[in-house]
Amino acid sequence: MLRWKAIYGAKIYIMEVSEDGKIFELAGTTTKSLRNVIDGLTLAQYYSFRVSAVGAAGQGPWSDSYEVLVA
Repeated sequence: MLRWKAIYGAKIYIMEVSEDGKIFELAGTTTKSLRNVIDGLTLAQYYSFRVSAVGAAGQGPWSDSYEVLVA
């Protein structure tokens, strides 16, 4: 489960995942939640995640990426 702080004016949050911390792929989008479950990950493997907010002015910068061990 990913969790993040709300960004004022955000309409959509885009989540990305990476197995190597360099090449990110779309993991999902959400409009209301400040947390989301990412399915299809392999247990006992490290992944990096990042989130970007999208509002009226367009997409904002990506968050720092965070590496986690899927348990």
